[in-house]
Amino acid sequence: MRVRISDQAMNIQSLTVYPNPAGDFVFVKIISLVQTRGVLKIVDLTGKELQSQQVTNTLQPQTLDITSLSGGKYMLQWLVDGRLVETQSFEKVK
Repeated sequence: MRVRISDQAMNIQSLTVYPNPAGDFVFVKIISLVQTRGVLKIVDLTGKELQSQQVTNTLQPQTLDITSLSGGKYMLQWLVDGRLVETQSFEKVK
């Protein structure tokens, strides 16, 4: 079976989430060879989507307001063309 990954997904080098643990905001740096559009999603440990944000400029760090989240562990997903490219975990402190 041959699997093709989109050119945009292949250009992602890394996803950095900071600070971790976080308070009211988390910053996401998407390091890519080219500017890429996609979606950042925050999901809980059961996989339930809690928040999402469209990203149109990966050249600048993204700021996510997480004040509505309870303290605990979460997963941040990066999707390009509807496909999951990378997942990073982070912790929200009260």
